[in-house]
Amino acid sequence: MSISSLGVGSGIDLQGLLDQLVAAERGPTQQRLAIREAGLQAEFSAFGNLTAAVQSLRDAAEKLTELTPGKSAVVSGAIEALTASADETAALGTYSVQVDQLATQQSLATTAFASSDTLVGSGTITIAFGTTDYDSVGDVYNGFTADTGRSPVTIEIGPGDQSLSAVRDTINEANAGVTASIVTDVNGPRLVLSSNSSGADSTLEITVADNDGNNTDTAGLSALAFNAAATNLEQTVAGQDAAFSVNGLSLSAASNTGITAVEGLTLNLESVSTSAAVIKVANRESDITSALNDFAEAYNGLVSLNGELASFDPESGQSGTLFGDTTLRGLINSLRTGLSVSGSFSGLGADSLLEMGLTTAEDGTLSVDNDAVQAFIGDDFNAALSRLTDVSDAYLKRTDPYINGDGLINVRTDGIQTRLDDIADERIALDRRIEAIEQRLTRQFANLDTLLSNLRTTSQFVTNQLSNLNINQSDS
Repeated sequence: MSISSLGVGSGIDLQGLLDQLVAAERGPTQQRLAIREAGLQAEFSAFGNLTAAVQSLRDAAEKLTELTPGKSAVVSGAIEALTASADETAALGTYSVQVDQLATQQSLATTAFASSDTLVGSGTITIAFGTTDYDSVGDVYNGFTADTGRSPVTIEIGPGDQSLSAVRDTINEANAGVTASIVTDVNGPRLVLSSNSSGADSTLEITVADNDGNNTDTAGLSALAFNAAATNLEQTVAGQDAAFSVNGLSLSAASNTGITAVEGLTLNLESVSTSAAVIKVANRESDITSALNDFAEAYNGLVSLNGELASFDPESGQSGTLFGDTTLRGLINSLRTGLSVSGSFSGLGADSLLEMGLTTAEDGTLSVDNDAVQAFIGDDFNAALSRLTDVSDAYLKRTDPYINGDGLINVRTDGIQTRLDDIADERIALDRRIEAIEQRLTRQFANLDTLLSNLRTTSQFVTNQLSNLNINQSDS
């Protein structure tokens, strides 16, 4: 008889009784395992959160050990005029920089053509770089001084490359240090040649050997000539140096970027200014303050987590997940006392993190006292930095016994995981035991159901016989 048909013969809800007996047998063990598992999962999660908090503190301490000597360049005043950076060789101090002129790249343009397919001409173009004495207002070409460090480049314009667009492409493919483009204004497309380098000594001289025999007129390829014999191109932008002053001293540069007129200080000019930009070169003390703030934030996160995990409320009797845990208590004590422990520089000034700008509050949290940081740094930034990185390295090592591969926290979580695995095994064993009990009870209840069914059938037979006997006696 199947489980689903229990009670059919007897009319009793044997299936319901079976389910209750099985549930009563499973319940206590199942509840015990669930309570144990919930507690272990809470511990596992707590140690996971603790590991993350300690790792954050470790990362912050590691940043303190990685601080390196250096200097910063902070711009004030006309901040839109330039940006600046300083290296270790820059002298501490303040510099006033006035930007009077930005460096530009020379641009030359042809007259307008009918279209980009219009034929220009054929021959050769020779481009030289140097300094041009040219008055674009009076269209006066007073001479050209070649840059001996750069050789002229000759570009051949063949019969099949005579259109305006083909001339542009041929020039660009030559990589001659200029960029050719077609710009269309109200009069039509114009070929524009721009020097790839800024500065007065990167202007262009263009000479032409025109296949039409005339190298200076505006017909044919000579329309691109720009030299003492023929200025057939219009100078739309003059090539010029940047002009600026540092503390009143007039200076110039061929480029707007990477200017190193002041040793250790790099300037990038952005715009002409009517007032001066002020650059203050100082030691990167802000790096120390920022790193200490990050350390304090990470430490405070651990303090907050400890308050949660190790808490106890005497009124409700409720306690934190790791209340009384020796691993947690040892960790917190080690990291707390480590704040006042010196490194190998003991006796050479500030010896601990609490003497280098960190202060503690009544609740155990940290904050950064900027005045204390300045006092710690004093007059020797590099020496102070060495002491800070040394003490931070010693503090960093205090986390090793807890979160390294075989650290105490990992040992604890491995033990918890083993116990969780044991609970899973116990559940499997419980399922097997309950299954055996259910099968045994099913057989017993099936036999009982059959017996009760037979007894009910016999009882009905006897009742019918007695009823028939009574009827026969009444008839006689």
